[in-house]
Amino acid sequence: MVRGEADDITIIFPYFPGARQDRKRRRGEPINIVANINNLRGTAHDQVVRLRFMTADLHSAQSQALATRFDNLSAMPLFI
Repeated sequence: MVRGEADDITIIFPYFPGARQDRKRRRGEPINIVANINNLRGTAHDQVVRLRFMTADLHSAQSQALATRFDNLSAMPLFI
């Protein structure tokens, strides 16, 4: 991402790592989904890059609020 000239980057996660832990259980414990999003943002920090995250069937809908451009896709309407 550093050498490229992209203005927008879409990261597609079929499975978002750490998505099941959306709150702290113990003091001092990191929230994994926040740590993963911040790590990905840090890779684009030197450039003016807008990151967009896409995932499928996220564990908790409130996790979408952690990133400004976050799309949670669901396959459930296809099965109903």
